[in-house]
Amino acid sequence: MRYWNAQPDVEFVEELLNNPKQLVGDLRLALAFAGALAGLADDDLQYPGQRWVHPGVVTTIRQARPEDEPELRDIDAATWAAGVSPGPPPSAGAVFFGGRIAPADVLVAETGRVIAGFAALGQSGPLASQSHVLQIRGLAVHPARQRCGVGRRLVEACIEQARSRGARKLSLRVLGGNVAARRLYESCGFTVEGVLREEFFLGGRYVDDVLMARMLDAAAGPGG
Repeated sequence: MRYWNAQPDVEFVEELLNNPKQLVGDLRLALAFAGALAGLADDDLQYPGQRWVHPGVVTTIRQARPEDEPELRDIDAATWAAGVSPGPPPSAGAVFFGGRIAPADVLVAETGRVIAGFAALGQSGPLASQSHVLQIRGLAVHPARQRCGVGRRLVEACIEQARSRGARKLSLRVLGGNVAARRLYESCGFTVEGVLREEFFLGGRYVDDVLMARMLDAAAGPGG
């Protein structure tokens, strides 16, 4: 599972909180600024090497659409690293949808009108006797939107969708050294069910494959 650790730019919010009089005095300017942001195209919100979004914009979760392919492919490539993915990096011409992943299997986190991340959800195995178990097959958050709550929103959305699909259990796999992701999953109710010791050889060292899961209760919310 991919979940990088990066510090967001929060100076703007801190400045406003520390200067309430200035906030009130500049209310009209702030509203005009927000309106201007809403009218910008996605490309206008991108800077070299990162994607910038105003920290106050709300993140929403929706089902992926075929036209999301370019942005999801870019996020998939931008978040690949040996420490979070045992597979090879995506090739330049690789498609995102196809094979095991279809738009119906992917949840998209959207901040404003910019895709901030995604989660892929599917069956844990091919057998009919495993139909009650779903698996988070992938989770990635754009480097510029990490540590902003996007990953948590995606995990919670996966829990809710798995529950709505009648699943009894939601599982996932995460590399042993991906501490940030493991903490996130644990905080969302996942527990370790097993560890495949030294399952992968990545970056010159052996890495564990950690199996985690959460039992689903139709009466419980995302955090319980």
